[in-house]
Amino acid sequence: MENITINSFQLLLKKNLSSFPPLKAKKQFLLFITLFFLGLFYTNAQCPNNYQCINHTSGDLAITFEFDAGNMSDDQNVACDFVVRMGGTLIGGNPNDCSGGSFEINGVTYSFIGDDGGANGGSSPITLIFSSGVPHDPGDCPGNYDIAEAIGCGQTSDDGELSVIFQDIITGQNCNSSNSYFSITLIDNMGPNTYSLQASGNSSIFNLEPAPEGTGHTIAAGQPLVGGVGDEYFVDTIKAGNYILIFTNTNTLEEYTFVYNHVTQNGTCVTPSDLLIDKTITSGSPYSMVGDIINYQYAVTLDAGSADISDVVVTDDKIIGDLNTYTGDDGDGILETGETWIFTGSYTITAADITAESVTNVAFAKGKTTVNPIGEDVFSDVDTETAILLPCTQTATCNLSDINEEDCTVPVAFTDPANVFTGIESCGATVTMTHNDVGDTDICDGANFTRTYTILFDGVPFGTTCVQNITITPPTLALDPKPTDVTTDACEDPTTKFEAWIDALNAMNATGGCNAMVEYDTTPAYGLLTADQCGDGQVITININAKDDCGSTTPVT
Repeated sequence: MENITINSFQLLLKKNLSSFPPLKAKKQFLLFITLFFLGLFYTNAQCPNNYQCINHTSGDLAITFEFDAGNMSDDQNVACDFVVRMGGTLIGGNPNDCSGGSFEINGVTYSFIGDDGGANGGSSPITLIFSSGVPHDPGDCPGNYDIAEAIGCGQTSDDGELSVIFQDIITGQNCNSSNSYFSITLIDNMGPNTYSLQASGNSSIFNLEPAPEGTGHTIAAGQPLVGGVGDEYFVDTIKAGNYILIFTNTNTLEEYTFVYNHVTQNGTCVTPSDLLIDKTITSGSPYSMVGDIINYQYAVTLDAGSADISDVVVTDDKIIGDLNTYTGDDGDGILETGETWIFTGSYTITAADITAESVTNVAFAKGKTTVNPIGEDVFSDVDTETAILLPCTQTATCNLSDINEEDCTVPVAFTDPANVFTGIESCGATVTMTHNDVGDTDICDGANFTRTYTILFDGVPFGTTCVQNITITPPTLALDPKPTDVTTDACEDPTTKFEAWIDALNAMNATGGCNAMVEYDTTPAYGLLTADQCGDGQVITININAKDDCGSTTPVT
């Protein structure tokens, strides 16, 4: 992947997992200022250091922009870069002579009509004039943020909470001199709030000073920045390069991360070594639910012929802390030409990422020079990757058949959804289930009812239910055949036959029904037989039937 330095800024909201408590919310927005005009990829455009709505000498509504790069030639160079970024062209290829270009604000087009030529030479900024051709009315002047947004130097978070304006106040001559600075204007649209700051980059930026510059008030790491409309902060005496600024709302804990590439008027920084980074997603994209993990790989190398780099780490705005574990080194801890150091990192998907439908993060490598000037910071260009959402679809399919059987009990309802539904995809939700029986559930009458199972994801009923028709009929009640009646001759001893008959009666079984049993009107017992065999004779009758718990009976035998 070719690394190209462009003047760009990205606004993302990022969850910080270590320095602050868990976020209440996380928003995300991403903007790249990457412009392509006339077949050229301009890499050295910058944000103006000032802009103002004026009444032009023609009486038209106009906007002016100031650019300051240290001397007249560089001022003109930077100014023409801006004109080209607005769609203009260089005249004869001269980087200090340009024309054309326009932008639009609230339906009004502002076109470049000229500059003041750097009226005071190199001692003051050069001023560009973009006129609308519309008669000036002070009430028609757009706000500073509207102007910044139109030229790509301002953006608002997707929740509308925090807006930012970048301005390059002084553009330095190179990456290794702390002779440039930029400013940030925070616009708290929902304020008042306070924000804490974390940052990293080519120079320390914890010397942020609120406007006006030079008050001596230093914002230390993590110290709150008071919110409100139009709070402006300067970052003095820094080097060009990539900067990550994380502003955290100290009340809601929402984080707003700005990644800004502060470049020189000559575009790409010239450093003793050219540090390159190629970032890829190795797994996890597309993602579908909260808790999914995206894994990244960062391949860090040097351009051919570059000097060695030490203390190489990778910074990713979605991952807290520098990534400093790698493979590919020959063991000396120095990145050398021909080596490829592989760093890895991972990010866990949040609910906000599901809402945003994508996750873009920004990474760059940094290290220190090993040749004069030794120990200077070296930064790669920024590389980004975007993981996308493949929406997770909750599913569940009924997997039950109707029941029609003989039995004496109603089937117990299932409590485990997996016993009722197949293909359950909850997309991370907690799965529960309820059931409801409608109809006759009395077994003795012959149960006939409908049982409906409802699956719930996070307590919310899912559209699919499982309906089971249940019919339960008690088994037919039956009684064993009665034993053969016994008749004995006069004066015959009936004892043996009688006792056998009694035993056969006691051995009779009832089947079917619900808890079937044999019912006798007289308990079969040997004692029913009298001792007088030759008297008037004896007739013993025992009525027998089967019965069950439902009160069903068989005919008397």
